[in-house]
Formats: sequence, structure tokens, C-alpha cells
Amino acid sequence: MAKLERKGRPLPADYLDKPELWEESSFFFEAFFRLSGGRPMGMDEGAIPFEAIERFAARAGIVEVEEFDRFERLIRSMDDEYRARRRPKGKGEAGNTVSMKDGGGVLALLQRIAGKAEG
Repeated sequence: MAKLERKGRPLPADYLDKPELWEESSFFFEAFFRLSGGRPMGMDEGAIPFEAIERFAARAGIVEVEEFDRFERLIRSMDDEYRARRRPKGKGEAGNTVSMKDGGGVLALLQRIAGKAEG
């Protein structure tokens, strides 16, 4: 972004129009980003392993079964959406990714995740 500013170019609209995130959700996003680094890689990105989620939850003090189940559901929903967006589409179709700089895409992603977690 600094490079664009030095060149006198405008910042992307999606960068300037960042989605508003609830403070309460920051723990879940931090957990997801930390857990994402432990996913298995092969021909495709694998799902975040259950053991990694369980270990993270224990370190974070999530010990009650219902609380852990909710935490796992949220992480799984985020992971499912992330992997779906990373999966290439068929021939002639646009790529299925969202950049963290894409405010509208991130907002749509968060709204879908919230809907899945509630359902």
C-alpha cells in the first residue's frame, strides 16, 4: 500500500471499505489463522486436523464439551469456506479465492460462516 501511495496511485476501494468485525469474533479469527498453518498439504490443502483444534482449545481453556463443540463448529465452518474458495473452478470459470484485501469478499465470507455456525 505504501508503494501505491508513493506513486500517487489511489488505494483499492476494497482496501478502504474494510468490513467491520465484532470484537468478540477476534478470538475465533486468531484461532483460525493459527490453526491454518497446521493443515496437511498434498495435492490439495487438507482440513485442519481435529487434534490441532482440540489442542488449541485446551490451551485456550476451552474444556466444557458444549463450548468445545461450538468452537470446533466455528473453526470447521471457517475452514470449509476457506477451502471452498481456494478450490479451483472448472474451465472458463473465475478462480474461487478471496484476498484478505477484498473487503466485500471477506464480508461475504464472514456472513456465510455466521449463517453456517448458527444453523
